[in-house]
Parts: sequence; C-alpha cells; structure tokens
Amino acid sequence: LTQIDRECGPGTGPMMLPSDADGPTTWRQRQDLTLVRNPHHWRRLAEPGCWNIGGVRLLFRSGPSIFTAVLSGEIDWVMPASVDAVLGQHPELAEHYRKLAYDYETLGVVGILWNCRVPALQDVRVRRALAMLLDREAIVAGFPDTAVPAVAFAKPGTPAYPPGPSDADGIEPLPFDPPAARALLRDAGFDAAAGKPLALHVLATPDGGIMDLAVDLLRDACKQAGVELTVDTLTFAAYVAKKTSGDWDGILMKRSFRPWGDPFDFVHSGGLDNDGDWQNAEADRLATAARRELDEARRCALWHELHALVYREQPFAFLVHPRACILFNKFVENAEPGPRGLWPERWWVAPEHQRR
Repeated sequence: LTQIDRECGPGTGPMMLPSDADGPTTWRQRQDLTLVRNPHHWRRLAEPGCWNIGGVRLLFRSGPSIFTAVLSGEIDWVMPASVDAVLGQHPELAEHYRKLAYDYETLGVVGILWNCRVPALQDVRVRRALAMLLDREAIVAGFPDTAVPAVAFAKPGTPAYPPGPSDADGIEPLPFDPPAARALLRDAGFDAAAGKPLALHVLATPDGGIMDLAVDLLRDACKQAGVELTVDTLTFAAYVAKKTSGDWDGILMKRSFRPWGDPFDFVHSGGLDNDGDWQNAEADRLATAARRELDEARRCALWHELHALVYREQPFAFLVHPRACILFNKFVENAEPGPRGLWPERWWVAPEHQRR
C-alpha cells in the first residue's frame, strides 16, 4: 500500500477512513465509526473552503440511548419514528434542531413480497385478497410526513409513475376490505369456517415506525378475514438468514429503487431482485422492451403497462412510499435536500457553533 492508501483507506471521496498497517484506526465495531475529511478530494481543490466539516461520527445505537444522546446534544442527525412526537415531548430541542422532510431518487417502496414458489400464493386471487388486508390509509395517517400510498415500483411525480384512477388506463388501487378479501379467499378454496384457512408465515424487522404499524394492522385484518398469520419479527442478521433459506410466505420489506427508475430487476423472471420468483411472460416482454427503448416517452408508456400488470397480479403488495424525516442540527449551513438527498460535502458550520 502507498502512504496515502494507509492514511485514507480506499477511494477518493470527500470522506476517508484512516488506517494503518493493522487496519482502520477510527472504527470501533458495534460502537462507532469516524470518517474524517479527505484532504485529497477534488472538491477541496476546486472550491477551497466550501466544506469545513472535519469529520462524521456514526454511532451504532438503539433504544433509549439514542435520545439520551440527542438531549445531550451529542447527535446532529437522527431519524426517529416521529419527529413531531419527539419535538412535542421535548420542545427544548427546537433550540438546536430543525425538522427536515424530503425524498430522494433511491428511496423506494415498503410492501410485502410474496413467495410465488408456494402453491397457494401462485393464485392471483389469493395475492389480491391479501392486498385488500393492507390498510394503507391508516399507515399514511400514522406517519403523514414519511409515507404516501404506493401502487408501483417507481417514484411518484415522475413520468415513469403510472396514471391514477381518474385516467382511462390508470391504476385503480385495491381497497382495504377484509370481508371482500375473505370472499375472494373462499373462492380460491380457503375458508376458515370450513376448516380450510389460509396460513401465512411472514418475516419482518422492527423499525419503530411504518413496518411495525403495518404488522399490527395486518394481524387485525387477517383475523377478520380468517387468515392464520404468523409473523417472525427478527434482527437484521436473522432476517437475512431466514430470507435466504426460502422458508417464508411473505417478507415485509423496503425496496430501494435504481436512480434511473428501471423496475426490471424486481419484476422480470430473471431479475436480480425477483426474490419471490414471480414468473410472467408478458411482464418479461414489457420489462425487456422498456430496457431497450431509447425514446423516453415510449419507454415510460411501456413501464406504465408493466406497472399496471404488476399491480393486477400483486406479486408484491404495495404499501407506501417512505420519505425521510429527520431531526437535524440547525447550525449546519447549506444542508438543504436535493434530488439525491443530503450531501455533506457542501455543508459548513460557523466558527461559534463548531465542536472541538
């Protein structure tokens, strides 16, 4: 390794992970990681003085200890389940923090991925019935700053997003309707009253917010529809191991989007993220044609057809598009979100507010 490699770690970005012959010197596993300003980064030469942040310390904490650190002023950026609730309980935080709510390109969609290898879930009637057990409006009401209803693997407000129900070819969102879901399940051969209930095993990770509420609402709705639901709420490591094993019917997850908006990997039978193994020849055709189409308008038209097909088939039960909503140190200047979120290389802090 060169001397710069040992000092900065790999890469030439705005931050570096100092290292010596024994490895990183500012990383304590499961405690914290400190990245310091890279003096070799091109922006420091192109725009001298544009960024006077000395470094960023990432704390790996959970539970009450996070808010102890917030109250003591140790943390500059935190994403609680509800910023408004925190500010309501601790109004004194407004002296040092502000609320930032924003979106960015890769912040995708929360929903339930169904395992289409399971015989019961190969029936579109079953998947559509399960979609009617998801109360999206209740989730949005619970998290108005951080969730909007979802119907597609695309960013709302972009040309790629499918038209709504007011358009002739728009998507009509499925209603939250447990009785109708129960009737549809009965039509598919699952009837709790007749001793033939649908049994579902769903994986989830706790997040203290949208996903936890979604699990609670789904449990209640499944009881109304006669579905026997088991939810394994797991640590992230256990969640990944269980997901890999394939021993599940559904996974409550957040799908991150590609910056260029292509849903191919989620819906094509050969897609890298088609973990539920949904197979549909028309979806394959549309996804492939859109990927090859150079004209943006025609490509978006193909995506609209694809999104409408996916929504009809429901291999993924769309819940909401999440939004970032954080408590942020109000003394950090030039920290305004853009299309890609917050970019710290343009931040600066006045001398009177700098930490030593």
